[in-house]
Amino acid sequence: MKATYRKIWQDLLRRFPGVAEEPENILEGDLARTAQSAAIQPAVRTILRLQGYDSPVCLVGEKGTGKEFWARVIHTHSRRAKGPFLTVDLETIPPRHISAFLFGPGRRNGVMMQPQEGKIWQAQGGTIYLHGIEHLTEEAQGKLLLLLQHGYGRNGNGNGNGQSSPPRIVVGTEADLEQQVASGKFRKDLFFRLTVFPIALPPLRERKEDLPHLTLFFLRRYAPILEKRARLFDASALDWMTRYFWPGNLDELREFVILNLHFAPENAERISFRLLPEILMRSGASVVKPETARKRRIEMLK
Repeated sequence: MKATYRKIWQDLLRRFPGVAEEPENILEGDLARTAQSAAIQPAVRTILRLQGYDSPVCLVGEKGTGKEFWARVIHTHSRRAKGPFLTVDLETIPPRHISAFLFGPGRRNGVMMQPQEGKIWQAQGGTIYLHGIEHLTEEAQGKLLLLLQHGYGRNGNGNGNGQSSPPRIVVGTEADLEQQVASGKFRKDLFFRLTVFPIALPPLRERKEDLPHLTLFFLRRYAPILEKRARLFDASALDWMTRYFWPGNLDELREFVILNLHFAPENAERISFRLLPEILMRSGASVVKPETARKRRIEMLK
């Protein structure tokens, strides 16, 4: 069964590559409907207040709480909305390459290279989301601080090109950045620059009121990609979902919806409890401690 689950997911990604893509357009209606719970409202209010600003934003929350989604919301509800939006997952980049990846290679074979090769430059006029900001190396931290202080006039490569439209910086983290500062792993001055607007994103277990709206959002997004008609979960399925702990948060819910669509008959307009895959039901209705729920989830994916 475990091997089958993995094979099903891999086959889905191969047949329908669109399921791996994040929604590009977040409409006002989507935002209003999927973020009604009291737990998420402080974050929403802060994000909407930032529309007229270009200040850095720091998104803090557990893995899977939708930091990239909210970074895109910040971008699409800003005056930079027509510019590019780029995401960089710093955790996936070897530390020795992070600085060059973001700011360009600097000197190569003794020749000063242009910064256009860096992601920061490519996002100019728009927004760049740096996920896992705690993984930023000391060198890259220094260059990012210079960018925030002086723009492209002193971009860390010694290339005073005078450009005046560096991207807005949005960062995300699951770590305690204050602890990182205390331990000397993160610059205090950069910490204060990045946390002018800190936004805490609550885990999905604290947003149960939003579950029906979030599942509807994902169903409408992915049903056409999977060539299915289903647009609703029935009451018994939603009841099951509200009793589950969701240790993987929004990422797990999104995957859950996609797999249910895959298993649903092509002509089914409503997904009932009996259509939920057995392998997901075995994890389910869990109100146990997060550690236990997470272990069950990991076991299912092995």
